[in-house]
Amino acid sequence: RGCGGGFDVFFRVYLHVIQGWRKKYIDDESMPPFLINVDDNDELYLNVPFALAFFQQLLLHSQEPTEFEDPNDESSSFQSHLGVLKNLIEAKFLPGPLEFQTLSPESKTHQAVVESFQSELLQ
Repeated sequence: RGCGGGFDVFFRVYLHVIQGWRKKYIDDESMPPFLINVDDNDELYLNVPFALAFFQQLLLHSQEPTEFEDPNDESSSFQSHLGVLKNLIEAKFLPGPLEFQTLSPESKTHQAVVESFQSELLQ
């Protein structure tokens, strides 16, 4: 089950964890309040302690009961998986820009990609 509010809940939890992290580690520069940081060599790294705190909070919110929207209700907003992915990239949670290709299942390129994935899975 995901968070029942989509990106809004995801982002609200992220901001909540940042605020708590800043209060807890106010004078400790070795504990930056970000999910992804840049080190002295300008390389990105995942802040594992912060990530654990963040995902634990997300887990708590994902367990909350949610009201499901009627899929036939045209007034409800629906966002595709691609839309969610683009929002995460725009919010800088994931690297971007997003570039992808759509391959027809009949194309030789598609078949080569599928065969490559299958051979990797069987190893």
